[in-house]
Parts: sequence; C-alpha cells; structure tokens
Amino acid sequence: MANLMDKMLGFVRAQRKTACARQVVYRFAQGGEAVCLATIGKSLFRVDDINGITTRTRSLDFIIEADELPREPQRGDGIIYQEKLFEVNAPDGEPCWHWSGDDCRTYRIHAHSLGEDAYKPMED
Repeated sequence: MANLMDKMLGFVRAQRKTACARQVVYRFAQGGEAVCLATIGKSLFRVDDINGITTRTRSLDFIIEADELPREPQRGDGIIYQEKLFEVNAPDGEPCWHWSGDDCRTYRIHAHSLGEDAYKPMED
C-alpha cells in the first residue's frame, strides 16, 4: 500500500507544479538568487500581545520544492512574484518556513509584501 501512496504523492506533486505553480525569483539575503516554481498559498497567524489583545496577520506563502533552493529559507530573504518583492518573515518569532507534507521535500515559506521590486533588469 505504501508504494501506491508514494506513487500518488508523486503524481499530485507533479500536477501541482505543472498546473498551479508560478515562476518566482528567490533572493538570498547573503547574495545570489534562484529562479524556481512556487505554488501560492496563505497562512493566518494569531498573536496575543502583553495586554491580551489578539492580532491576526496573514502571510502569502510560497510552496517550493526543497531541491530547487541550495539552502533552507532564512528570515530576510526575498521573493519576487508578479514584480513585487516579498520578504521571508513570520510574526512573533514564528518560524519563517515549515515543511509542507510528511515527506520533508517541500518548503512552505511565509512572506509579506514590501511593494514594488526596486530591481528591474534592463531589457535587451
């Protein structure tokens, strides 16, 4: 049965990449970048402050296969999507990414928009 489930997981992963994924540019805070495919998602965070007031924050999530990035995502990295720059980050000390799925092969990276990307390569 496990073999059938592995095959189905591979099929679903391939379908997600071909039907749902968008091209993004992942920029590392220490320099360098990688062009990869990401499926877009959202997460909702709840943070209670010292006064007991709950704040809810949404993040745009980028679901990227781990083999498309040379290292784990880190707070402060950037992702360019639809000519907007998103900073890899999560509120209140939460991890900025976690594994998506039980097989630990796909990152779910939390990010928030910083607005228009300042870097736009010159066209030929």
